[in-house]
Formats: sequence, C-alpha cells, structure tokens
Amino acid sequence: MHDAGAMAFGETFAAPSSYGDGLGPETLRGLFTRIHALGGLATVHAEEVAGPAPATLADHDRARSGAGEARAFRTVCALAPGGMRLHFCHASTAASVEAARGTVEVTPHHLFLSRGMFQEGDTRARVNPPLRDEETRRALWSRWDRIDVVASDHAPHTLSEKGLPFEDAPSGIPGVETMVPLLVAAVRRGEITLASVIEKTSWRPAAILGIPRAGFLPGDRADYALYPDAVTRIDAGHLHAKCGWSPFEGLEAVFPEEVVVRGRRVYACGELREAHPAWYPGRGYLSSYVK
Repeated sequence: MHDAGAMAFGETFAAPSSYGDGLGPETLRGLFTRIHALGGLATVHAEEVAGPAPATLADHDRARSGAGEARAFRTVCALAPGGMRLHFCHASTAASVEAARGTVEVTPHHLFLSRGMFQEGDTRARVNPPLRDEETRRALWSRWDRIDVVASDHAPHTLSEKGLPFEDAPSGIPGVETMVPLLVAAVRRGEITLASVIEKTSWRPAAILGIPRAGFLPGDRADYALYPDAVTRIDAGHLHAKCGWSPFEGLEAVFPEEVVVRGRRVYACGELREAHPAWYPGRGYLSSYVK
C-alpha cells in the first residue's frame, strides 16, 4: 500500500469506535515500527474508554474523558519510535494538544460546539471524542497557534440513524461543507487570522501528507475558493450533504461564492459544475507505477 501511493496509515484506532474495538499497545507498537521503517505516516485516534454505555451527552463525556484522552496521547507517543511521522486526529482538549508529539488536528465541532448547547439526550451531538463543556471548548481555542490542522472528521449519519436510543446511536457529526465557512466567519469577527486558516486547512495538511500545496505561484495546485464579505447563518436546507442536517444550524458562516479545482470553476453562485479531481500519491509511490 505504501509503495502504491497510500498517503497515510489510518485512522488507526487506539480506542473503540462506533464500529469496532481499538488496537492494543503491543499491536500498535508493532505497527508503528513497521510504518516508521517505511517512512510512512500514521494517523491516530487516541482515547480512553471506561464505564457502561452512555445514556446522555454528560455520560458520554465522562466515559471518554478529556483527561483520559490526554493520557492516551502520551501513551501513543511512548509506543512510537523516535522520529516517526505521527499525526493525532481530532484532539478535543488543550491538554491533548499539548501532549501530542508530531502533528495534531482539531475539529470544527470541538472548536464551535459544547455539549451544553444541546439537550442531554440529543444523539445528533454524540461524537467521538465527545463534545466537552464550554470551559474546555474555550481552552481549546487558546492552543490555536500549536494546532497544525483543522479537519472536519465528517461523518454523514442520517437523522434516522441518529434517531436510535442514545446507547445505540452512532457517533459522528457532518461538517465538511461548513468547516471553512465557520472559520472564515471567525476571521471576519477578528478572532483568528486568514493566514492561519489557510495554513491549518490547506498548506499544513498538504505538507503532512506530502502532496503539492495549493497556491498562486507557477506549479502550485490551482485549488482555491473566493469568499464574500457577507456573514450569513448556517441553514441545513441550503447545504449539499445527503444526510440533510447540521449540528451547526444557526451559527455564523461565510460560504464561498466560487470554488476552483485544478484551474476549473466547479462552483459559482450556488451552481455546481462538473469537477475534474486529481490523485496525488503519497511519498512511498514507486516510479514504476507511473503510467
């Protein structure tokens, strides 16, 4: 897989997910050793999980606590060989960001949402790692400069899937279409800089994955979007995800007027056009595979 162009190995679960068990320490150590020998990148979901199946958002927060997440980050770091390319997915607390060795990402839902914004039994807000309290959410913003990547962790479960009892409902939040608009609105409010958003959503991810970065210089990927000055509010009825809902309903956002992919306009003023995406191989890609 590495030779054929895999960009990364993961999401590697060091904790249980909605659909399977996590990997044990010795299994992780062995995998990390093999991935490091290839010069590969491992992307890791690290949490501690304890207690019975949660029945509320508060239960879910306790079962996958922020303190346990930070400990899991430190455990994974100890299992990885020195110098390994290690990336931590969706840190939900400031302590976890500080515990990460290598690169670390956060999600828009951990930046913009806290569990107090929802009813305790609202499965739409169930996600792994859980939404935290408001104080923890604000503290995560305080590590903005240390965060390498903002990634949506898009999980487009339908409302019927989310409509199961809390104990059985899948964890996950849709967010790919609203991620950058939420961040651009934060730029408009003067909370963060546009340069930092470009860095964390485009240039830094490209560097971590080892693919050409987007830009305006000769040879750069001609992938970009044009945003208006106007700030609107998120309305799930105007989004394109097939799940048909958003936990960010009503939050401020700035949606693009135009999107360009590989130099071609693929979206303009509400109209979607045919895109021509490209495949960018990872660093292990063998020249003999080039056609």
